[in-house]
Amino acid sequence: MVISAMTDIGIKRSVNQDRAVYKIKDHEIVGVLCDGMGGHLAGDVASTLVSNYIIDHFF
Repeated sequence: MVISAMTDIGIKRSVNQDRAVYKIKDHEIVGVLCDGMGGHLAGDVASTLVSNYIIDHFF
């Protein structure tokens, strides 16, 4: 199985607020996709915190 995660900043923004992450542990896989906040301040921080929280608490 091949797994990859990727987001694209697009043409309007200067900071990519989206996060796509995954973690594999033993025989379990969890993937999280967090959409940004439309350019609002610290949207990149919010999506990173949420995706990390979900991944960490899944296992």
